[in-house]
Amino acid sequence: MTIKQFSQTDPQWKSTLLGFDKSSTIGGYGCLLTSMTMCATHYGATDLTPALLNDKMKAIGGFQAGTAFIVGWMIGNIVPGMSLDYRQCSGAPAPLAEIDSRLAMGLPVIIEVDYSPSSGVQTHYMVCYGKE
Repeated sequence: MTIKQFSQTDPQWKSTLLGFDKSSTIGGYGCLLTSMTMCATHYGATDLTPALLNDKMKAIGGFQAGTAFIVGWMIGNIVPGMSLDYRQCSGAPAPLAEIDSRLAMGLPVIIEVDYSPSSGVQTHYMVCYGKE
């Protein structure tokens, strides 16, 4: 599976404001946007960067008004064939069989993880493109 790798903290876009928020940046809160950009390369959008996807999503209303909250299903309006289908797993096991099935079909999967053992949830999004 071909996935171009990006970092949300790349100096090219880390200071760019995320969506319509007045203080959140791609470097601080752009892990989902960056993950979506990485998956988009699988669907042929090889010229896309997190900064460019940010601009394109803003242009089509792909963020909630005044916020950095991504309206994920709108990605298909920018990258044909790509969709975002969110599964809420708080308090329940992740749908590992479904993730495995998507990976077996050669499809990247964006997962949300709690990146710290500290109390509460410290959310981070990552792209899975294989499994060992």
